[in-house]
Amino acid sequence: MSSDSLELSDDVSFEISSIIGETIPLAVETGFYSLWAAFFALSTYFLACKGFNFRTNLTMWLVTVIMFLVSTCHYASSCVIAFSDVLSDLQILVYPSILDIFDDSVVFQQMSDVQTYLPITNYILSDAVLLWRAWVLWDRNIKVMIVPALMWFTTAVVAFVSVGLLGMGYATIIFGMIASTLPLATNIVATSLIAFKAWKYSRSIKAYLGDGSPLKLKAGAILALLAESGFLYCAIWIVYIISLFSPISIFTRLTQAIMVHISGIYPTVVIVLVALQKTAWDMTASIEGVQSVFQVATHPPPATRFSLSMNDQPNHSPIIQIGFNPPVTTHDDDGCKEIAGAREESGIV
Repeated sequence: MSSDSLELSDDVSFEISSIIGETIPLAVETGFYSLWAAFFALSTYFLACKGFNFRTNLTMWLVTVIMFLVSTCHYASSCVIAFSDVLSDLQILVYPSILDIFDDSVVFQQMSDVQTYLPITNYILSDAVLLWRAWVLWDRNIKVMIVPALMWFTTAVVAFVSVGLLGMGYATIIFGMIASTLPLATNIVATSLIAFKAWKYSRSIKAYLGDGSPLKLKAGAILALLAESGFLYCAIWIVYIISLFSPISIFTRLTQAIMVHISGIYPTVVIVLVALQKTAWDMTASIEGVQSVFQVATHPPPATRFSLSMNDQPNHSPIIQIGFNPPVTTHDDDGCKEIAGAREESGIV
């Protein structure tokens, strides 16, 4: 009798642990999905305020819509799997002598395949947004973006091949691993490019405005946020990859459940910052475009004279300008304007 009671107690403990193992990851994923929904609504609001008549704004909004739909499908599949497993565990706890009436093997396999390959869509689109931002910061220099663009293209090809092989019944574990690890390399390269450009902009702002300028401090904080958020995203990717090679536990379930939402949150945050004109490119574009803000009624120090130009105006003291001519506005086919040599777009670029 005591052995039967002990065995029953072990079974109950196992089922309770199984229920906890299903509910905790779902609860955490619910929190990240809610956060993702908030950022999606915020980005949609700012993009709508900027106007969808600009191609860049419309494209960025469509990208966020697709990523949010992918996250929604992933969250729905997580709910189906969790509820099915919890019902099965509860049935065993209440009626241990009755066979499991919830045959969820087919549903579980289908939902598992969805959760394995559907997030790849978010990873590809997230990297595309990051590469777009790096491309803008590097003045649309295609040569600089060749390597990360090839890595991004390889990720997309491997992802589509793995999905095709899965549909034909082949095992695609290796392809799935490659499709999950390549985005990390792409993010490291793209984030490094952004960080380097942000560092150069920070030095330029420091040279023009000095160490104690409030605008310099604000610009430096924004530039640091832009770079550090990218490296934080890379660190999260490393943790995610470690979870792929780790034994199944609550840790692995948590990381694999929230990664699809984090991959949507990060580029959406970037889009919101761009829409608010609080990124490195927008800050320097404002510095270059608004000439009157950075006029100083004195001669530049000899050490910085090479980067500045002097204009002597009648009845006025010499004025330092940030190295370009008076504002001249022109328009191109993309709804962009050239202001004093600094290219600004009416949208969010």
